Amino acid sequence: MGFQTGYPTDILTPRCVVKHGNYAVIPKEGLCKNEIPFMEDCDVSILSSPELGSKFVFYKAEVPAGKGTSAPWGREEGIECFAFVYQGKGTLSTGGNTYHVAPGMYLYTAPGEGMEFSNTGEEPMTLLLLRQRYKPLKGYDAPKSYFGNAAEVVPENLFGMENVQRYFLLPTDMSMDLGMYIFYFQPGGCHTYAETHKQEHGMYVLDGEGAYYLDDNWSISKKDDFVWMGPYCPQGAYCVGRKPYIYLLSKDCNRDIDV
Repeated sequence: MGFQTGYPTDILTPRCVVKHGNYAVIPKEGLCKNEIPFMEDCDVSILSSPELGSKFVFYKAEVPAGKGTSAPWGREEGIECFAFVYQGKGTLSTGGNTYHVAPGMYLYTAPGEGMEFSNTGEEPMTLLLLRQRYKPLKGYDAPKSYFGNAAEVVPENLFGMENVQRYFLLPTDMSMDLGMYIFYFQPGGCHTYAETHKQEHGMYVLDGEGAYYLDDNWSISKKDDFVWMGPYCPQGAYCVGRKPYIYLLSKDCNRDIDV
């Protein structure tokens, strides 16, 4: 994951911006390693958590060759998980099923089922992981685990714009309370308006550069940055680089407000 070791080479001037309960922009240069149970020998960074203000936990895990989980991860009662293969190859397993994976493939695990993963290649395997508590909906069964490949998903134009595409990675029926998407902005592409909504987002930049309006500030985010957007944080993006701005995005969905 490229954690900094040895003496610093410059003044400590990070691009990181953290507004607890509102939004955060966290570049890879400031990431720290965390010791996570059942992920021994893996370099894991916790990108968002309730301490920041999010209702989910978002991780970046670098799995060395020949390593992986030593026991199922995310198997707690009522917990749902999502794994996206960012780099490398290996396996993802849940419910007795094992999938051989490469970049762009992903796995959602049903509440309480958990997952295991391993690196079967010679290079590190990088996973983007999300873990949160599932919110049941009366009259609907909990969703089943789901495996997919982003390369096989047919995108839709965002609000009719041909230069911004959205890929729905998970089923959209009412049993699901989690949406996972890939957004693909061509150079010059942008949102149609600055959004303000109750839902929160976890966002990992897969490639390119963008200018993102967050609350009352413009922030530049680029490949390998993580962005968290809290409820009611005004937001909107432009692709400002010379190549597409692409990011993985989470969203809570399909539920009313508890009062």
